[in-house]
Amino acid sequence: AVVSTQSTWGVICWGARGEVPDYFPTMTEDLWYHALKFLDKYRTDVQSHDISELYQFADQTGVLDRHKQLLSQPFNNNQVDMKIMYYELIKMLIDYERQNHPHSYEATKTVGKIEGYQELTNKLQ
Repeated sequence: AVVSTQSTWGVICWGARGEVPDYFPTMTEDLWYHALKFLDKYRTDVQSHDISELYQFADQTGVLDRHKQLLSQPFNNNQVDMKIMYYELIKMLIDYERQNHPHSYEATKTVGKIEGYQELTNKLQ
């Protein structure tokens, strides 16, 4: 007997009603991963990596375009450094998640309550 996996695969990937399950990465997670990869390349060889590489990503959230409009020129004019660039990107990503995925955003707020989290965060600064 031949068993069709098409409907089963659809339920696994998209849920019974076609919704995207919580375990799939969100658009902001993809963008953050891209930004971290760029930062890793940038920190190892500042001279070889232009900030424009950060903006070469198919971002569907609009966050990266907004970030570029606000910060690309000040960065190129040495008015802000990479630390500020990432600080502002984090704020924009959090704001996007808060507005578009409130359930996911609320779940991330509990991370700060994990024992030792604040101590570890302080050490990383």
